[in-house]
Amino acid sequence: MTGSVFTHPDQYLQLERWFFVARQSGTNTIPYLATLEGRNWVMAFSTPEQAYEFATLNGLVLPGRDVDLFDMHLPKAVTYCLHFKDLGIEGIWFDWPGSLLLTFEEVKSKHFPEDPTFFTGIN
Repeated sequence: MTGSVFTHPDQYLQLERWFFVARQSGTNTIPYLATLEGRNWVMAFSTPEQAYEFATLNGLVLPGRDVDLFDMHLPKAVTYCLHFKDLGIEGIWFDWPGSLLLTFEEVKSKHFPEDPTFFTGIN
């Protein structure tokens, strides 16, 4: 199972929830972030299996061991990811090593165009 599960961005935005590999545990849990061509992205996954594959292929956990994951239902997951915009994060990278990247502007226009107040963090 390598790469994006879906071929169209809208499919990720219609999921019930997104999964994240936890970079820290406890009250300060944050997802792993990645840089591609000088741009930073939140790593999100469509399934726990995709998140596990990311963690094992990147040496974050030994094969066969548990991966510290957390998940959020949409739209809460989108709101959560938006908090990283102020830290210079461009958007969301789904199901690494796939190349499905969505900027926060794309997420806004595709998923929540009818509610301009939902994405108050995006100008």
